[in-house]
Amino acid sequence: MSIIDRFFVGNVIKDFGTVDEKSIGIGKMKHSAMLVEKYGKLSFVIKSSAWAFLGASVSYHKIPLDDAAKLREFISESESIAKNLPPLNYDISKLAFQYSLITTVIAVAINLLAQNSGIMFLTIFLAFFFHVNQFAEFRNHPDVHTKTRMFLLIFPLITFLISIPRFCYFTFVLNQ
Repeated sequence: MSIIDRFFVGNVIKDFGTVDEKSIGIGKMKHSAMLVEKYGKLSFVIKSSAWAFLGASVSYHKIPLDDAAKLREFISESESIAKNLPPLNYDISKLAFQYSLITTVIAVAINLLAQNSGIMFLTIFLAFFFHVNQFAEFRNHPDVHTKTRMFLLIFPLITFLISIPRFCYFTFVLNQ
């Protein structure tokens, strides 16, 4: 329980701790749960916090205790639906490889065809964002092969080894 939590959500009666935590390479995302009281009303609060290299974010999702029964019902129904679903019949490892390869091909193609350093920078930035997202999504998945995890690191390197020198050439050499 921190002073900041008390300021934003009210008096924290019980901090249940971290529900889940996910590392995203250069940062972390975390969800925690609390029981709070503010102005005589009790609420169940889910706190979402994230931090990364250059920033951080915190958000609070209040659920009045009167509506907690609905939430409990939704969770129970979701669990029963999940138990009755047929097993997935696609290869997650192949899907991860394809997504990363498609991101690399599109980013490299745009950078090779672009004649403007601004477009190149935007493409490099977006490709970096997608690669980090894909790596965070698939790196701990039990059905992703070790070879695919290696490609999830190699494809961004290929993207940058082709794009960064071209961006530098357009930015520094052609602007002189």
